[in-house]
Amino acid sequence: MEDFNVELLYKFRQLKTEKFSEQDRVMEDQENKFKKYVSVSEEVSDYLHSSIWELKTQVNDLRRELVSLRATKDDQTTEYQKQLLEEAHNVEVLKLRLKIEKERTQAHANDLVSLMQETLNSTGIPIVQTFL
Repeated sequence: MEDFNVELLYKFRQLKTEKFSEQDRVMEDQENKFKKYVSVSEEVSDYLHSSIWELKTQVNDLRRELVSLRATKDDQTTEYQKQLLEEAHNVEVLKLRLKIEKERTQAHANDLVSLMQETLNSTGIPIVQTFL
C-alpha cells in the first residue's frame, strides 16, 4: 500500500507540476499580450499627441494668416473708401465748375444779345428776338 501511496503522490506532484506549468504558460502568454497592448497603446497615444500638437500649430498659423488677411483687407477697404471720397469731391468740384461755366456762358450770351440790341437800336433796324 505504501508503494501505491508513493506512486499516487508522485502522480499528484507530476499533475500539479503540469498544471502549474500550464498556468505559468497561460499567465506568461497573457502578460506578453498585455505588454504588447500597453506598447501599442503608448505608440498610439504618442502619435495622437504629436498629431494634436501639429494640428494646434496649423490652427495657430491659419489664425495668424487670417488676422493678417483681415488687416490687409481692412487697409484696402480704407484706401478704397478714401479714394471714393476723393472722387466724390472731384465730381462735386467739376459740377460746380460746370455750373459756373454755364452761368458765365449764359451771361456772355446775354451780354452779346444786349450788345446786338444796342447796335440794332442805334441803327434803327427792327429787332426780332428768337434765340432767347
